[in-house]
Amino acid sequence: LPKTIMLSPIILFVATSLSFFLLQLPTSTNAQTAPRYTSWNVPVPSFNVYALNNSALWDAAVAKAKTTVAQMTTAEKVGLTAGPLQPVARFGIPAFALADGPLGFRDGYGITCFPAGISAAQSWDRELIYQRGLALGNEFFDSGVYIALAPMMNLARQVNGGRQWEGYGGDPYLSGEAGAMSVRGLQDAGVVTTTKHLIANEQDTFRSYSSSNIDDRTVHEIYGWPFMKAVHAGATAIMCSFNQLNGTYTCSNGPLQNGILRNQWGFRGYVMSDWGASPDAVGAANNGMEMAQPGSTDWSQAQMTGFLSRNPPLVTQTRLNEMVERILTPYYLLEQDTRPPSRVANVSKDHYVLARKIGAESTVLLRNDRNVLPLTVGRKLAVIGSDAFYPSNGVNGFTPDGWPGQFQIGVGTGTLTMGYSSGACRLPYVVAPLDALIERVGRANVVSSREDFNIPKAVELAKDADTALVFAIANSGEWPLTIDGNQADRKNISLWLGGDAMINAVASVNRNTVVVLHVTGQVLMPWVNHPNISGIIMAGLPGQETGNGLADVLMGDVNPCGKLAYTIAEKQEHYIMALLTSPLSVPQINYTEKLELDYRWFDAHNIAPLFEFGKGLSYTNFVYSRLVTTGPTGNQVLVRQLGASGGETEVVQSYSVTLRNAGRRGGKEVVQLYLGFPPAAGEPPRILRGFEKVYVAVNQSVIVNLTLNPVDMAIWDVGQQKWVMVLGTYTVWIGASSRDLKLSTTYDVVTALNPSTTTTVSTTSSPSSSSSSTGNTPSSSSSMTSSTTGSSSVSPATTSSSSSSVTSTTGSDSSKKDQKLWSKVGLAWPDGDVSNMWALAGNGWNRISWLYTYGPWPTTSAGQAS
Repeated sequence: LPKTIMLSPIILFVATSLSFFLLQLPTSTNAQTAPRYTSWNVPVPSFNVYALNNSALWDAAVAKAKTTVAQMTTAEKVGLTAGPLQPVARFGIPAFALADGPLGFRDGYGITCFPAGISAAQSWDRELIYQRGLALGNEFFDSGVYIALAPMMNLARQVNGGRQWEGYGGDPYLSGEAGAMSVRGLQDAGVVTTTKHLIANEQDTFRSYSSSNIDDRTVHEIYGWPFMKAVHAGATAIMCSFNQLNGTYTCSNGPLQNGILRNQWGFRGYVMSDWGASPDAVGAANNGMEMAQPGSTDWSQAQMTGFLSRNPPLVTQTRLNEMVERILTPYYLLEQDTRPPSRVANVSKDHYVLARKIGAESTVLLRNDRNVLPLTVGRKLAVIGSDAFYPSNGVNGFTPDGWPGQFQIGVGTGTLTMGYSSGACRLPYVVAPLDALIERVGRANVVSSREDFNIPKAVELAKDADTALVFAIANSGEWPLTIDGNQADRKNISLWLGGDAMINAVASVNRNTVVVLHVTGQVLMPWVNHPNISGIIMAGLPGQETGNGLADVLMGDVNPCGKLAYTIAEKQEHYIMALLTSPLSVPQINYTEKLELDYRWFDAHNIAPLFEFGKGLSYTNFVYSRLVTTGPTGNQVLVRQLGASGGETEVVQSYSVTLRNAGRRGGKEVVQLYLGFPPAAGEPPRILRGFEKVYVAVNQSVIVNLTLNPVDMAIWDVGQQKWVMVLGTYTVWIGASSRDLKLSTTYDVVTALNPSTTTTVSTTSSPSSSSSSTGNTPSSSSSMTSSTTGSSSVSPATTSSSSSSVTSTTGSDSSKKDQKLWSKVGLAWPDGDVSNMWALAGNGWNRISWLYTYGPWPTTSAGQAS
């Protein structure tokens, strides 16, 4: 009792203080919350609760942020705007922990180093990319990280650009889809995403002071598109880039950050600088940047306080309030106030399973002559090259020049799992390809050499082997790191460590030579036409499970299903630009190719690629047939009046295609949709506007559906500053790559629907266009190829003109054959009144497609629903 009496004033004080503290905490007003998924093995949720168009949830988060900021002192607000960030204890706001990077928690222990962004993109699998983001987000969350510095969204414009491997390749649509899925996954795990680097940071050389000069239409349609898609997916933070855009540093660029990012796309989060990337603090603060990281010139907490206290102030209290409101909005949106990230013992869980799966499904088979793959157990293998081996100096035993503490395997010491940059991570372990293969086929069946320049030894081993696997690399990273004179960006696009000479030497003595490439981007292949090089595999950067994922494909446990995320040219001069290395006070990087990025350049200039964008072979054969227009108005689309946001999601055109597996193995195929615009639009010949990855069992068929929304078929109008649909005829191609176009049809964008015109329902280039497992040497013809083997070609014009079509003409006498078809699928032909013909046509042709694919149309309602 005496102790209780003595302690009661203390208890009262604590209780009173705690009550006051709790009263100051904003209460949750979120109209709808999302579960924090703690397992990666979930399908993509049908509803994205954090999407920008879920305005009620965002509005509630903004309101909470405003309530909090209204009660904060200037010092508390300033502490959230400049790193290292400070906590605001009386509101329960922590010092937000930020961490790299795009493929794993960079400085973490016991984490997972996933396949790099470029490998994720080459899976062409939205669900896998979402799951990668979710697992990565869980590891950040369970390590106490509030803000993940990912994903990286810059495009692979510069063929030898140092950091392109962190992103998703050379096409804005593919990058946008991959980025949006990554944002969704990371945020469903409860962490803020930092989509980076806005914008046009495609080379690292001179990145701190160069100017990327791009016209407005190209900014919107190409380099801004992935960021726009991330914003609509609910991106909560954006990182501005080091470089200038058209002469103004991006972090101080009001037209970019306030105009495009916020006013046009509708972004509601905050913009932060890269480390040391804001040379003009006042300009950045007043032009849309909210948070500066250490190293940014003149933007520290003390300096920001000085800006506010000047008379007149260089930065106003109103602007400071806005900055902090935007910083706190994601904190409340993701409910980090009530579900804060915290450290747990087992961060990586079973994520190695996912890493291995992505590594396998992103492996791209570019050639498979004489069915050299998959490998057969019991036959002798020669494994050549240090890239196949476990690192001789340990998995994290290498520190590149100029960046102490960077984690990456040394070049020439072992297998390459990722590039070198802040986007790398501390490897917990590495499964080397050689070790994984020995586990599968037995040590007695494998001979090997890790000596990259010992050609005589390699030749001696290879000449008596049934199959020779030659491993080669090309590495790159971030400025100012340097390896062998390559300062981040590569000096050239040749293979490293004498790879070309070794490949030729081994191929000279072994007719079953398979080349395996772990590279950060495109490389030259001067050996590609050697008749003994039977297989080529683009293995990408698969992370810690590199060997297991590759062995799964080599041994046939996984049917290869990856597709290239960029174009590989035959010659270096076929690429559109060279790395700018001329030192100027402000180096000018001019994007003169405009819309013609990657495969668009090759198509527009009729250049035959060595291996085209979207290419990837399989161990089975897929047959494409029966392209059916399932849109509500057939081959006519009513023009829409669009705005500047690019967020329209209405489905205005849809297609189905039948995909049959005619081979002997079940497998996955990526069905790709390319859109050709009318000449008045001024677009490249065709651009990717849809894809779906599907599994098809042996001798089975599936119907694959693809859709187009208004922005997919729109261009950016500079004068009107909005998206517009151009009137005219559009061509839709369906195929296995940007050059292997199987089926095609057309539609017209019109100002008014005309039901008296002929409606093209289906157009095909052939009754059965197949995608074969064979991968012969690509044709040197400059015409557009339409063959997986690369041995034959067909002009896209020919594809259209030689196609067959099924038409329905309103008000005319129909053939008895058509009437019998309709009767066979259980529909009465509409004699007399045909006013509802348009509605009947959609149903009728769906049933006819079913008839040809599966057999009789189900008679029960349950069967029809199924």
